[in-house]
Amino acid sequence: MPVNFDTIEGFFLVLTRLSVLVFMLPFFNTRVFPALVKAGFSLLLAII
Repeated sequence: MPVNFDTIEGFFLVLTRLSVLVFMLPFFNTRVFPALVKAGFSLLLAII
């Protein structure tokens, strides 16, 4: 299966934008959610 770099680049762009959004939201900014949970949530949103 050939690697399509445009798709990978788009995925990482979406992942970066969602990660910044999740890490900066006041709801997720509390210490209740560890960084690993926030990163996993960002990855899940990017895949969807």
